[in-house]
Amino acid sequence: LVTEGFGFDGDRLWITVHESDDEAEAIWHEQVGVPMDRIQRLGDKDNFWQMGDTGP
Repeated sequence: LVTEGFGFDGDRLWITVHESDDEAEAIWHEQVGVPMDRIQRLGDKDNFWQMGDTGP
C-alpha cells in the first residue's frame, strides 16, 4: 500500500521496531522484504507512543 497505493519510493523507507520485538523485525525482513540495514531497533527511550503512565 505504501509504495504502490501512495507512491512512496521503497528505497527511501525505514522501518522501526522495538528493540525486543524479534517477530516484527522478522516479518518486515522475511515477509515484506525490507533489507536488514533499513530496519532500526529502538528502545523505550525512543518510543514516542508511550507518553506517560498507563492505567487508572
